Amino acid sequence: MTRFANLADVKAIEQELPWPESQPATTLYELLTNTKNKFPNHNAVSYQLFSGEGDKAETLTWSQLHGKVTQTANLFRSLGITETDSVAYVLPNCNETVLTLLGGCVAGIANPINPLLEPEQISAILRETGAKAVVTVKAFPKTDVAQKVAEAVGHAPNVKHVI
Repeated sequence: MTRFANLADVKAIEQELPWPESQPATTLYELLTNTKNKFPNHNAVSYQLFSGEGDKAETLTWSQLHGKVTQTANLFRSLGITETDSVAYVLPNCNETVLTLLGGCVAGIANPINPLLEPEQISAILRETGAKAVVTVKAFPKTDVAQKVAEAVGHAPNVKHVI
């Protein structure tokens, strides 16, 4: 690991590894592809609903993550999302959130929205960012996220797709 203590050290490191040659990739997708190619069977992301030692986890390798991010980005592109379009998501912590974030960044601009916000706040963010699509959870007991997003989308005419 390279350590630096002062400005002279920083300048020396910059000379040794000039920008942009020092960067591992020029796009997020290229970075994911390079990582997949280098570590295809290594774990990339993992999610556990419960944190006990024996509790079930959903884990994706770098190859699996790369494939699912590609699918997600392709879905967004098929809906007309371009590099300048915003894909919002109102999701809890889960692997689908990771896929939506990365797929949204590959296809366009990812726009995370806290699921604890009220519909008025969610709709204001959707309007301000010009989100064309929103990814959220389906309605299920003990949560009102789907209902809040449905209400928010009703006040955000720029949203064309709810996933």
